[in-house]
Amino acid sequence: MLHRNRTASLLLIALVAGGCGGGKHGSTSGIPGGGNTNGTGGDGTTPGGGTQTAGSSTATLSIGADVTIAKGRTHQFQAFLAHDGAVDDCSATGQWISSDPAVASVSGGTVTALGLGQTTITASCAGVDDAALLVVTAAEVVSIAVTPTTGELPIGLSEQLTAIATLTDATTADVTGDVVWSSSNVNAFAVSNDPGTPGVLLAKSPAGQSSTISAFHAASNALASVTRTVTAATLASIVLDPLDHTGPLGLDVQFHATGTFSDGQSADVTPSVTNWASNPTGVVSFTSNPGLATTLATGTTTVTASRGAVSASTSLTVTAPVVTSIAIDQESATLVAGETLQLTGTATLSDDSTQTVPLTGWASSVSAIASVSDTGLLTAVAPGFATIRASYAADGQTFTDSTQVTVIAPTSSPVLSYLSLKPGSVKGGKSLKGTVALTGPATSDTAVALTASPSTNVTVPAIVTIPSGSSSAQFTITTTRPAKKQKVKITATLGGPTKVATLNLRN
Repeated sequence: MLHRNRTASLLLIALVAGGCGGGKHGSTSGIPGGGNTNGTGGDGTTPGGGTQTAGSSTATLSIGADVTIAKGRTHQFQAFLAHDGAVDDCSATGQWISSDPAVASVSGGTVTALGLGQTTITASCAGVDDAALLVVTAAEVVSIAVTPTTGELPIGLSEQLTAIATLTDATTADVTGDVVWSSSNVNAFAVSNDPGTPGVLLAKSPAGQSSTISAFHAASNALASVTRTVTAATLASIVLDPLDHTGPLGLDVQFHATGTFSDGQSADVTPSVTNWASNPTGVVSFTSNPGLATTLATGTTTVTASRGAVSASTSLTVTAPVVTSIAIDQESATLVAGETLQLTGTATLSDDSTQTVPLTGWASSVSAIASVSDTGLLTAVAPGFATIRASYAADGQTFTDSTQVTVIAPTSSPVLSYLSLKPGSVKGGKSLKGTVALTGPATSDTAVALTASPSTNVTVPAIVTIPSGSSSAQFTITTTRPAKKQKVKITATLGGPTKVATLNLRN
């Protein structure tokens, strides 16, 4: 939770004259723009808002509780100034500041979530300040659509339906495996909800039947439907997509087969084309999912797909692996004021190999709390919160990452400093290393508890012991292959404080 600053000084005459206009910020202590580190009001008056006292009169400003919203959504903070028995709404006239504009912007109290992370929203009215923490989570589903929208399918053939979601940040995402599929006429079409074949439609005999196929996204209550008709036409030809594809080692290639039928109709028949092969072998292999080619080595091969006597072919060239993501190895860190920490970066390549890379463009959202050098040397300056960002350019793209830093006052015993994973992205079945660190050497053997969520495909040790005199310890994480990509939260706990690192687990 956000620790708030409650104390400032202002003459009563200035308060009366200033009203609710956008006056200057009152004086603050502790976290700049964020409040005292003990989480209490500056003088103990009116919890939940900043205060000003002049003579026997007290003014209190409150903008409400901390808030969590999805990327792309907005939230309206309201600033209420209580003074002399009256309460004024100065939301529109007060001054508003976001400590990290890349996470959220604010105007007139209306906050727009722009990026994942957290930011402090501060309001100033007649010289009195109050602040709240805004946490921005991943974008949420607003609506879904099923493609192809209409069509016919011959008896015995299958078709892959796809559910595309529109998110709160106006982006789209494939949620085919996250919806529940149903057919209004199961005698005409069966639709799969199996993990390996979600959305696969099978046409049944006799011809002429129709059905409405629906996809329901439970988390958002979004529903979309399409109509299909069974025909008696036969498959005449196949065309593969993509044609003459070139891609890096480590990235699967999904081929699609479009069939043209004897009645002139066309449809995606990828699920019906079960015979996929390559020549020479060894460059790619085909999994149980129709058309999905797993790259094995660099080189060029001819890919062939057939159903009965109808076939088609194309070429596939596999090139050297490329960078797919970068990560600051310390996803979040806690430091004692005055300490330094060398931040490092790791690039994950398309073949799941990793490289230590020199990140550039290091920047801090609040340099007065935590500063960072051009080489990633982090210096804890004063208690508070800051976001550290860095980037890396490779293969014509620029990759960025950020980490959250908490600076605390000196403590009698060390606390959790950070939890890091190396690498932070792996294909299921591989293992990786993790590191837990303290803000200083352990005074005795220190047990740190570990958990993984979800834990279905990830195993972490229940306890990692940091030996007396050491500041960190390593541990091993083992994984199995998931049905689909997933993000796994690894949490380290020591007493009350926790640290979380995200593992991107690929299928």
